[in-house]
Amino acid sequence: MAADERERDRRALDHGPLDHGPLDRRALDQGAPAQRGPDPCSLARPESDGRELHRLDSDRRSPARPESERRELDPESGVATVFACLCICLLIGVTALGVHLGGAVLGRQRAEIAADLGALAGAMRVHQGADAACARAREVVTSNGGIMKSCRTDGLDVLLEVRTHLAAWGEDASARARAGPVRVG
Repeated sequence: MAADERERDRRALDHGPLDHGPLDRRALDQGAPAQRGPDPCSLARPESDGRELHRLDSDRRSPARPESERRELDPESGVATVFACLCICLLIGVTALGVHLGGAVLGRQRAEIAADLGALAGAMRVHQGADAACARAREVVTSNGGIMKSCRTDGLDVLLEVRTHLAAWGEDASARARAGPVRVG
């Protein structure tokens, strides 16, 4: 007869009525009689004075403690929140540093590109004179977002110094370039 009751309780656990609390499956497997938990509908009913609602079973297992005792029992409460805030601040700082360094590298690359292309363009006009070579180099540097700081010729070579402005940080990146014909022998 006990086996029949356990089988009936197992079926009730899987397909039980909704007006009773859940059955304890571990107790059934060990051969204990079925005991149901509290009525789930009673958990949301207000107390007689209407000020406090029943809470989860974990709240009812231990007697209610004043807030001051709870703080004494757990001195590390809130540490995770502070740690999370610090981690977020650190992450924001590292991200800002990465953006700053990335912008500086990008500005340096733009300055180098403008200087290289300007020197090549000036080297193509160096046979027309230093003024024509530097004028063409200035046009190319300006069209690539750079500002030419200096331009001079050394024989058939054109030497440029270029800077670009990084608008976000108010800094300048500079580069130098030299271009001319290849000397053989």
